[in-house]
Amino acid sequence: MVVVPLQEQLRAHYSRVQNGSLANMRTQLPVASKEPRTPSREGSKLRRQLLRLAAILLVSAPAAAAAPQARAADELQQVPQLIQSGKLGEAKNLLSEYLKTHLAHSGALNLLGVVEAQEGNYGGAEASFEKAIVADPRFSGPYLNLGRLYQENPSKDPQAWKKGAATYERLLKFEPGNPEATYQGALLRMQLGDYAASLVHLTHLPRELQERAQALAVRCADHAGLQNRTQAEATEKQLLASPDLVEADVITILPTLARQHQAALAIGILEGWDKRGVASADALHPLAALYTEGGSL
Repeated sequence: MVVVPLQEQLRAHYSRVQNGSLANMRTQLPVASKEPRTPSREGSKLRRQLLRLAAILLVSAPAAAAAPQARAADELQQVPQLIQSGKLGEAKNLLSEYLKTHLAHSGALNLLGVVEAQEGNYGGAEASFEKAIVADPRFSGPYLNLGRLYQENPSKDPQAWKKGAATYERLLKFEPGNPEATYQGALLRMQLGDYAASLVHLTHLPRELQERAQALAVRCADHAGLQNRTQAEATEKQLLASPDLVEADVITILPTLARQHQAALAIGILEGWDKRGVASADALHPLAALYTEGGSL
């Protein structure tokens, strides 16, 4: 959508409230946040990420003509702030009224999916994001939002992670350089046990992002899953030396290491994190359990 003033306004506003940015790699790649980005973490983080993506990407959804798009922006620009303020009913009413006359507006459908996700309506959010994709198959926002929805809701849908991986890969078919879709696809493939495919995704990241802690953690788990011990240990050293390592990066890969019976590797990573003096109970409890199982306590 070519409505530059609104786009700049949204980008400036949401750069202050988002958890990170692609340049820092902890939301799009999860980009710069210190919060966990694991598929098992549900709730407010997902809502913030979906809102951020929808608000920023709403104005980039192409439409048929500049004038209708300008009018659409005027009507819809209230919605992100309504959602941010928790006024979901007002936002939903505005979107519902708008969609009565603009049935296939991908930006509005994308925002409706955000509202549905915040309301805990997994099926409704999924349907809205899919409709947004059908309305504009080359609008990346709904793919990213839908992928995140799937990542955060495996308890509601046993196939969610598989759907999430497939959604990111759909996006990568027409936007192969998208770093968020690339990283999230790698993360989900790791979670699903498809370690070779996960490693392939990681190789498609820009070199500087491949060296970030988030990507290193996934690579370490992938090599462990493939029983590539030398590569796993070498990546572990890189990971623990990484200045941008956060606890979420450590916690994210523990289930994979446990499935592959990589206790020594898990202990090494947890001990390395503990040495920084900032480990929480979420990291110390698994470490204590590993010590107990190994007879170290």
